[in-house]
Amino acid sequence: MRAFIGISLPEDIQKYLKSIQELLKKSRDDVKWIEPGNIHLTLKFLGEITQEQTQGIKTILEDVACKFMSLELQLRELGAFPKLDFARILWVGLDDKTGSLKKIAHDLDRSLVKLGIPKEDKPFSAHITLGRIKNPKKDLKLQELLIKNKIQNLSFVFKEITFFKSTLSSSGPVYETLYRISLKNNPITKIA
Repeated sequence: MRAFIGISLPEDIQKYLKSIQELLKKSRDDVKWIEPGNIHLTLKFLGEITQEQTQGIKTILEDVACKFMSLELQLRELGAFPKLDFARILWVGLDDKTGSLKKIAHDLDRSLVKLGIPKEDKPFSAHITLGRIKNPKKDLKLQELLIKNKIQNLSFVFKEITFFKSTLSSSGPVYETLYRISLKNNPITKIA
């Protein structure tokens, strides 16, 4: 099964990000936009995993979650990978003032190697993907929109880590929560 570990976003943040998508839609028609209900923050993409790895992943999530307190994350800026003038992925960055989000992602990455899941080859970047460009090219209109439009400093509290199954379909991915664990200062809510 295809899976990832991430953070679900509150509905108000999803709605706001949808409004940003609508604004950016004015520039290009070859973007595969993330459905608002699917917008999330990925901590670790797992790819194809086996049923045997699933229990080990849950155990690692429990180990990591008990080390960290919930934290406030703030929307920061609009951006694109690999760069603004030749965008492939459109995103909203997050401000992680304490650096805890990066530490969580690093702990997950390091721990999951024990289960045969490869480490990331790039450093963790706290961002929420809004859309993927099918045919990237130099696009000054999109670049202008990304620079000109400022993100509202909305914030939300990250209090639990979610283990998602991702099923690809012709209408886009379908995400299913396999397991959810609270960070250490929240009431325990394990959903299996």
